[in-house]
Amino acid sequence: MPIVLFFLLLLSLQIVYLPGFSTQGEKVSNPHQTVIAGGSSSNPPYEFLDENVEPQGYNVELIRALAREMGLSVDIKLANPDKNLKLLRQREISILEGVSEVYARKHDLFFYPHTEIHQNIFAKTGDNYPVNSLEGLKGKKILVTKGGVTDKYLELNEFKANVTLVNTRAEALSKLALNDYDYAVFANISTRDLERQLMFLEKLYGRSMVVPAGEIFPPLQYGFAALKENTELSRKLVEGIKSLHTRGVDSEIYAKWLGPYSSDEKVNTRIEVGRLILSTLLLLICTVTFWNRSLQKEVDKRTKELERQQQQLIQVDKLASLGTLVSGVAHEINNPTGLILYNLSVLERIYQTAESTLEERYKDEGDFSIGGLRYSMLREESGEVFTEIKMGASRIKQIVDDLKGFAKKGDDELTEKVFLNHVLFAAVRLIEGSLKKRNCEVKISCADNIPAFMGSSRRIEQVIINLIINACEARDDKSQTIYARTYYSQKNNEVVLEVEDHGVGIPADQLDSLLDPFYTTKRNEGGTGLGLSISATIISEHRGKIKFDSKVGEGTKVSVSLPALAGE
Repeated sequence: MPIVLFFLLLLSLQIVYLPGFSTQGEKVSNPHQTVIAGGSSSNPPYEFLDENVEPQGYNVELIRALAREMGLSVDIKLANPDKNLKLLRQREISILEGVSEVYARKHDLFFYPHTEIHQNIFAKTGDNYPVNSLEGLKGKKILVTKGGVTDKYLELNEFKANVTLVNTRAEALSKLALNDYDYAVFANISTRDLERQLMFLEKLYGRSMVVPAGEIFPPLQYGFAALKENTELSRKLVEGIKSLHTRGVDSEIYAKWLGPYSSDEKVNTRIEVGRLILSTLLLLICTVTFWNRSLQKEVDKRTKELERQQQQLIQVDKLASLGTLVSGVAHEINNPTGLILYNLSVLERIYQTAESTLEERYKDEGDFSIGGLRYSMLREESGEVFTEIKMGASRIKQIVDDLKGFAKKGDDELTEKVFLNHVLFAAVRLIEGSLKKRNCEVKISCADNIPAFMGSSRRIEQVIINLIINACEARDDKSQTIYARTYYSQKNNEVVLEVEDHGVGIPADQLDSLLDPFYTTKRNEGGTGLGLSISATIISEHRGKIKFDSKVGEGTKVSVSLPALAGE
């Protein structure tokens, strides 16, 4: 009940105190009085033609609201700025929308602002020194959009500098990032629009290459223009914009197209009702404090979820990119490696055949040179040389084979009815010899009557082998046992495999990197860092999940969950 009374009080205060509240509703347009407005046809989100060739954008919606406020109908014609100015001079259009104060002053037009333009300065990452005036740009190579607000501003101020004109802001940012320029300068009234361009540039080149370096002060005014002699229209223009300001219509349109409104001018126009707004806001804050706390908790929860999903998308993107690269180069690496291994065995046989002859000469003549090396050294180290070459080439072949496995998209059709217990026992049998060499005991615990899942038993077998071998190699005491268990999660309708060791464990700051290609803690022991990446790809193909739980000094548990078949 108190909340209802509060809102009734708020409504009555607005009706009594806000200027013109009861009379400033949307006016009915007079069909006999039409305002023709001109703007740019290709300046989104400010003015543009949509897929139906209809004018849309921030300036378009604002001029329509303004026409309604003035009690007029409006016809909007979008073209290039030079043509619009010509039509205005010929009185074929009445108002120019989306005009800067610099442009209006240059062409001697009546001008009334509704927001501000910020002339932003950008530099390459690492070279961004604060610049807040034209003086800071003197002697520099700068990029400016042709015919834009900044271009006109520099022309009006007779600014002498090494200026290169480009067609769009995106082109200016790209040239700045990739070529020998010091700064890019252009005007924005939308922070959101600017952020989109910087994000696009970062996505295009894979990293942040351009950063804000400052802003030319003071900001310029941005609004509508008309002929000075059209005094009646100018008067209505001023009254209409003030009315839109008072009722907050302009800020709603601004937020819709350009994001949150931040101009100091908007604050100044609210001073006349400041005390009323402040008192009502204080009461409103008291009633919604509890709501805010609840919403904040929900926002935090959603934010964490979005961050987790974003990391998953980044991981998928990295895997896809590397897979594309690998598929193109693995074959080119494997062929010469095969030739090295084949020819090495031939050279080794040749050397063994010639070794008796070389030994006889060594006994008869003493030490001699062969291939730039003393034979006395060669006869002692030849076996080690051949072994090292063979091991190096075999190592290359192993890495290429792992790369090909990583890049493989999974030619097996995932249409097989797979039982996790059967695959686990088969995988352990396959690596039984390797486990004995490692003195590694694996204890298996399988739940009965686990339902099947749809997939490829061969591919899942590959994952299990990888996880068990990793667990064996993580032991710091060779007497430690590896535990593998399966069970069915009825709550999630998933079959689950857990592989647990009590080895050295993994630091928390490394857990997020485990699935990254080429990430390994066993580089000196021959690890390629592709095993878990390949396993993660296989699990993803089966619409499953892989999870790591590890503590340093206590060990690691890996859980693989796969969706069970319904009705099993």
